[in-house]
Amino acid sequence: MDNNHVDIRGIPQRIQLLTSKGELSNLRGTVKYFGPVDSTDGLWCGIEWDDSSRGKHSGDKDGKQYFKTKIPFSATFVRPSKKIHTGQSFLNAFKQKYAYSDDKLEFAPNIDRISKKLSQTSQLKVAGLEHMAVFGIGDSDKDQVRREAQSLRQLSLAHSLISSMEDVDKLVEYLPSIQELDISSNRVAIWNRPYPHLHKLKILKLNNTLTDYSEVVALSDSLGSLEELELGYNGIELLKDAPIIATLHTLIMSHNNISEWNEVEKLLRMSSLQTLNIDSNKIARIPYKPRSVSPNNSIKTLKLSRNEIKDWISVDALALQVPQLESLSLTDCPIMSTQTDVGKARQKVIARFEKLHLLNLSEVSIEERKDAEYFYIKNIPTEEDPKQARYKELCEKYDYQPSSQPSKTLTHLQMKKLNIELRMDSKTYPLTTISSIPVKKLRVIVERIFGISHTKFKLTATMIPQPNMMGQVEDERTDVDLDDDYKDLRWFSVESGDQIVVTLK
Repeated sequence: MDNNHVDIRGIPQRIQLLTSKGELSNLRGTVKYFGPVDSTDGLWCGIEWDDSSRGKHSGDKDGKQYFKTKIPFSATFVRPSKKIHTGQSFLNAFKQKYAYSDDKLEFAPNIDRISKKLSQTSQLKVAGLEHMAVFGIGDSDKDQVRREAQSLRQLSLAHSLISSMEDVDKLVEYLPSIQELDISSNRVAIWNRPYPHLHKLKILKLNNTLTDYSEVVALSDSLGSLEELELGYNGIELLKDAPIIATLHTLIMSHNNISEWNEVEKLLRMSSLQTLNIDSNKIARIPYKPRSVSPNNSIKTLKLSRNEIKDWISVDALALQVPQLESLSLTDCPIMSTQTDVGKARQKVIARFEKLHLLNLSEVSIEERKDAEYFYIKNIPTEEDPKQARYKELCEKYDYQPSSQPSKTLTHLQMKKLNIELRMDSKTYPLTTISSIPVKKLRVIVERIFGISHTKFKLTATMIPQPNMMGQVEDERTDVDLDDDYKDLRWFSVESGDQIVVTLK
């Protein structure tokens, strides 16, 4: 290649700049125009740079548009030169990284049969050719690629020089066992045409490729076996109406610019989808509209961390739309991070999702669920609120009888003072509390007063017998085990003057 020539195979053409020592730099771009520029001599490469800060214009000069860029002001015109590298073939990179020549094996003093076996590229199942400037398959390499990479199932070509999905399709044709392909951090042109060999793929990673959703829809007919798709870091804001890829069960769309929940609802129409990751988008609100949204019962994992959700109506709406969630992430959302009591925020989320066993990557234990659900039914505003869909169900589950009195009377009853006595062996302690205190909280008080572990004692209420109609007390004291942490002292009919006996197990 001379100083006035660059090996342009077609437009668009991925390139990478070489350093003064002839080594690969980290500067990659896409040649989108090759030809003359008005009022200048010779030929120019019009390049849109992956690092948009290198750009000076948007493919135009002196009012004339030579090419279009995906990101404004990310392009420059550059003279063809030896510093513009158009990449190497898959086969060259594959052999360079994984193959050993006979000479290397002969003169390697510690090589053994296992090493020789591993050096046979035809047995490799996983290959990583990131940052190796691979452009695709060479025209004369096809049969050799089929032999050398016959067992390859998983391939990464991230940060490479893949120019188009057509180049990907040509390579995949000669990889008979391929199932997973990562072409992230390329700039891959996708046209609305069939790609007959992509049906082999079960996992496709297109992160940081500036792929928009309309291009994904154009690809969907060619991805008939795809199960997992990654589309992170693509600046996606809007989604096409039509669901994509009937076999898809995992979709990752983190670090995009989705701000409206109705865009996400389009994804929820995919009945096969089980895992949806929309971390680090711009969603602030999930509208509550019970009559217009059909629930998606297939979604089991939803990641919503680092969005802008800040109100509980949104969480109620989410519970309505994806009621079978088993794993939910809301880390760094305002609704979790701005609560004065993060533990209570966690309880409020857990209670709304019956099947949830993982919240913010932390396991939901059986005991934590009981705490959360009991807290929920004791603290929500009213059972008549239609958004509190689980209220009646949870009241029945815990045999909880909400008062029918007006709110002021209910508050008075709940706050009724009790003067009781705690006793453990010969030690006694007078305690003033309220009748609505749950046994679980009473156990915490007992732990603190007597310095014992909550797992090593039981509580028994010894109740003063009430006088009969004649004012006479005939019965002996009644002992009642406080054996349900989620019921309050009022439920056990504990009154002032009663004694709570602490017995070590």
